Amino acid sequence: MGRRAHRPDERGRRQVEALAAYGVPELDIARVVGIDPKTLRKHYRDELDLGATKATAKVAEFLFRKATTEGPQCVTAAIFWMKTRGG
Repeated sequence: MGRRAHRPDERGRRQVEALAAYGVPELDIARVVGIDPKTLRKHYRDELDLGATKATAKVAEFLFRKATTEGPQCVTAAIFWMKTRGG
């Protein structure tokens, strides 16, 4: 008798996307969800691909806001932004 087929739900999708955003390896995400890594990639491809991208965009948005405003952190943020993005 085989295993039941995996059926992704919204909670699982959010969990996988969050773990991918935090940089958790796919093997570990699969273990947390309780499925094989191949099944993870089959059912959660978008969440795995977009999780890290969304996290990077959110951090970039925050850093950009800091770099383009007044305050004690603006110079540090602007220097970092220029080193990494401005060439």
